[in-house]
Amino acid sequence: MNHPISLSEFISRFADPDSGVMMELHATLEARYDGASHAVIADLDAYTCPDDAAHMQEHTRPAWLPPAQTVRAGGSAEETSAIARDIFHTWVRQVRATLPASH
Repeated sequence: MNHPISLSEFISRFADPDSGVMMELHATLEARYDGASHAVIADLDAYTCPDDAAHMQEHTRPAWLPPAQTVRAGGSAEETSAIARDIFHTWVRQVRATLPASH
């Protein structure tokens, strides 16, 4: 079982403190099982984008977001989906916690 797993979650909508533009905060995960190391490898990222349809593809990474990272977790191929979801839920909590208090 070497099927990639992609997860994405909208976390929050907020007004950019510099421009006043309404923005959205999103978290993402791209995971796969590595049979050679018997591990799930998950690439985690987060970004903001304007909340209007015309500019949603304009992703930015404010300095307050945690840096993108890669996580490895041991497990079997059958556990890949569950492990990826657990990693992602932890990541979403970390990203949400970085939102400036005024948002």
